[in-house]
Amino acid sequence: METSSRFASGRNSGQPDGRADASAPLPSRGRFGREARLVRESDFQETFDAGESVPGRTLVLWIRRQPDAARRLGVVASKRTFHHAVERNRAKRLLRESFRLHRHCIVEGIDLVLLARRRILDGGRAEVDRDLLAALRKKGLIRAECTMHDAQCTMLNAQCSMPPDNGKR
Repeated sequence: METSSRFASGRNSGQPDGRADASAPLPSRGRFGREARLVRESDFQETFDAGESVPGRTLVLWIRRQPDAARRLGVVASKRTFHHAVERNRAKRLLRESFRLHRHCIVEGIDLVLLARRRILDGGRAEVDRDLLAALRKKGLIRAECTMHDAQCTMLNAQCSMPPDNGKR
């Protein structure tokens, strides 16, 4: 039996030497790329200066409404609140993942900053999802095409992976 030179290195990578093919497009799975993030300090400051915020149990949502805003997200987990890097990273990861899963349901023309609260470490992603969606609903930032039933968000054929809320908190 003859083996392909493509798999000669023992890795299934697309190139004989095992390196990934840089020209091959990555599959789009709702990735949270650079274009979806607030990265400059001035972007964060403009969002905070807009003064529109919604407090929640696990997060505080800051909103900047601008026609040029592109539904971007900035995440803040301070050393003052989270003393260890592991805690800060977990808090930021939970916030980013919740936003990524629900980004398609958020209206255009806004930038968001999510500020993590200490309680985010006590719950899981489901609680962060509930908090984020509640804050977005409170400010009317959920798109009309999205329907909310038992904390599940569906739009056309895309579906969020949230467990049902069942009214428990």
